[in-house]
Amino acid sequence: MAAPLLTPDQFPPSPDDEEMSLLDLVLVLVQNMWLLILGPIIVGALAFGYGSTQPSVYTARTTLIPPPATTSGGAASALAQLGGLGALAGFGLGGQSPGAAKVNVYLQSDVFRDRLTERFDLLKRWSVQDKVAARKALKGAMQIVDDRKAGLLSIEVTLTDRVFAAELANGVVQEMQELLAAMAAREARARRLYLEEQLEVASRKSYRSLEIRDAILQGMVRQLEQARLEEGSVGPKLEQVDRAEPPQFRSGPKRTLMAIIAAATALGLLLILVFVRYAIVQAGQRKGSADKLSQIQRAFGRAFFR
Repeated sequence: MAAPLLTPDQFPPSPDDEEMSLLDLVLVLVQNMWLLILGPIIVGALAFGYGSTQPSVYTARTTLIPPPATTSGGAASALAQLGGLGALAGFGLGGQSPGAAKVNVYLQSDVFRDRLTERFDLLKRWSVQDKVAARKALKGAMQIVDDRKAGLLSIEVTLTDRVFAAELANGVVQEMQELLAAMAAREARARRLYLEEQLEVASRKSYRSLEIRDAILQGMVRQLEQARLEEGSVGPKLEQVDRAEPPQFRSGPKRTLMAIIAAATALGLLLILVFVRYAIVQAGQRKGSADKLSQIQRAFGRAFFR
């Protein structure tokens, strides 16, 4: 049985045809060379010009060491002296200093941002209507970098005013120190009140022997004295390694980077446009493809121009 004859369209492409296709693509690039060169240049120049109209911003940076998240030494020592007697008396409190994780949470809380707003009168300085707007502005201006490997926290403040950027960064550290001290004082006071109550309860309890009773009461008295000392102390301390100074050079806008990204994006879009146009022209030269293009055009017209 004879094999069916192939039409010209069914013949496999020869190497010469493939080479011609590659040459056609190169030809398309050459024909549109000035568009592909001038287009990205113009778009990049416009992006650079737009960046030049934006105000310069400056980033002030301060680095600090947060207090370790460890149980306070005095309370732990007294508990060790009590041993099993503390459990017998229902006693076992110990304060904890906030570590980097907790400090980071405090720094990004609305409560802390409200304290900064009041400290620097940001409603007036930034001409915002309420605390919600001030919180949003602070969130955009302040960045917290947690270097867990080195055990450091960095606070970066980016503003158009380089002097106030440094003041705000240093003020964040001072405000956090005051917040930690206030929280530590409240915790110590609550612990003292609890210990005084427990001491009174323990003194009325009956024990198996006077020795056990005396040991428990003495341990609780030492805990109470420790809580009173902690209540009067300054609390956990932040160690500021580097104070923020007014930056000498701007950190943004990055005009050159904006221009490069815009030019690269324009080049990519122009390449797509050029090759799509070439494909449409080539398809229009083939009868079957031309019919399909006509159908697409009619369907497009019916969809959008009814």
